[in-house]
Amino acid sequence: MTPPPIFRGPALFRGLLLALLLAPTGALAQVEPEGVPEAVLRPVVGGTRGMVASNHPAASMAGIEVMMKGGNAFDAAIAVGAALGVVEPMMSGLGGVGWMILYSAETGETHVLNFGGRSPAALQASHFADRIGNRGPLVALVPGSAAAWEALSGRFGTMTPPQLLEPAIRLARDGYTLTAFGAARHAEVVEPFLDWDGLGARAWWGGSRTAPVQGDIVRNPDLAATYERLAREGYPAFYQGETAREIAGAYQKYGGVLTEADLAGYEVAWEAPLRVGYRGHEILGAAPNSSGGMAILQIMGILDGYDIRSMGLNTPTYIHHMVEAIKLAAEDRARWAGDPDFMQEQAPLGRLLSPEYAAEQRRRITPDRAAFVERVGENQVGTTHYTVADGRGNLIAVTTTMGGGFGAGLVGGRSGVLLNNGVSWFELDPSSPAYVEGGKRTRWNMGPTMVARDGVPFLALGTPGGTTIWQTQPQLLTKILDFGMDLQAAIESPRFRWELGGQTVRMEGRIPGSVLEGLRALGHDAQHLVDWTSGVGGMNAIRIDRVNGFLTGGADPRRDGYVIGW
Repeated sequence: MTPPPIFRGPALFRGLLLALLLAPTGALAQVEPEGVPEAVLRPVVGGTRGMVASNHPAASMAGIEVMMKGGNAFDAAIAVGAALGVVEPMMSGLGGVGWMILYSAETGETHVLNFGGRSPAALQASHFADRIGNRGPLVALVPGSAAAWEALSGRFGTMTPPQLLEPAIRLARDGYTLTAFGAARHAEVVEPFLDWDGLGARAWWGGSRTAPVQGDIVRNPDLAATYERLAREGYPAFYQGETAREIAGAYQKYGGVLTEADLAGYEVAWEAPLRVGYRGHEILGAAPNSSGGMAILQIMGILDGYDIRSMGLNTPTYIHHMVEAIKLAAEDRARWAGDPDFMQEQAPLGRLLSPEYAAEQRRRITPDRAAFVERVGENQVGTTHYTVADGRGNLIAVTTTMGGGFGAGLVGGRSGVLLNNGVSWFELDPSSPAYVEGGKRTRWNMGPTMVARDGVPFLALGTPGGTTIWQTQPQLLTKILDFGMDLQAAIESPRFRWELGGQTVRMEGRIPGSVLEGLRALGHDAQHLVDWTSGVGGMNAIRIDRVNGFLTGGADPRRDGYVIGW
């Protein structure tokens, strides 16, 4: 078995893995689930005072650093998000958007924070011809990250912007070592980084016209200066004054319609989580315009009516029923998952997530034949996820995105900030709930998720991966809740994805060829992917033992995922 790329990286990261992340596993040992013979590459990480799981070791360390100085999980989440904007800029950052789901141990309440971004007020379908592109000044939504940090800190935080942004400032100013995964992503954006007077290359590559390679030190002093301004003046400084002028000015210079007024008027939204029952637990997620949150809960509601464990993990029967449930959720996602502020008919969430509707959907699944579904959307890439817990019982999961790798590809002047390309995920069909309009929130696949028992969340998880987000997370949930796998084993075990139309199912090569043949006999066009592909996400998760206060975490070797427990 060939290990994933991260285990073939520089000695620095192998050292971090050995020195920081390996935890004794005696207290975590579990009986190996039947049908899961493959050993994991990493142990579960344990801790009692704090834990961070993210898709970059430097970002995980930033969160632990904050908690070691007295911060709670919500403080640490801000530090992690800011650091990821430096070390994983293709996936998230100040120019990004996303969702948080969090549980406050102090109040005993679970909340969702929607910072999904809105299109500029002046944007219209007439700005585009026959398609909406992925790059350029017209495709950026108003970013939500800084506003989300302000809202989270004001309601649940304990530390100040200078304390929480210090690790990100240090990484942007002094630099970080580029991983193999990061180098591959930088190499994909040479053209957009050299367009628009080379603003991207100036900010991220020190003016070089050549992308950095693995092991290089990457700095962004302009971004460091923007973070320093936010540290002095507060997170709202992103949306006004010097930073807003730089960003709006650059986008207008090259033909965009984003204005300072769009930035100044942006607001996040606190929302109640959606809920569905599963095996005596509650699965909690985000409501539309999060299409991912709704789809995950629908899939789990359908699966609740089957004896999943008796099917066996990653057998033809298991994959067939999972894929058919995914197809049914995809149809409802295409119909109902738009911006509620613009929907003429609101999504009937009570019905869509009811046990009665799940039973109706199950009756549509034929146990011995794959259904054919017309294409129901496009994939999205350029997303990350992180999960944080502390010893006080607080828990938070955050999925955030640039929309596509490095987003719009256009840096906002001397701010050093790349903006997302979320407008690309609108559609030009006026009948679609994702039709492009000014001031609108697009349909996103992001869906950070929690699992509660007796009303108290004990598990938080999420993944990047575009439309595979709401396919990957049900796989992980069944592995944990049905098959009793520990978090790391569940994350590392091979995954599959349906291709959003037709009958093509692709799965990692560690799933045997006999399973492909079994699926083909059921009518699926089953194909292998390469092993350890990030094309099935970059999952991480944290579990709290609510009786003993023990924290366990896992992170995905398919990306630069690292867990640090304290």
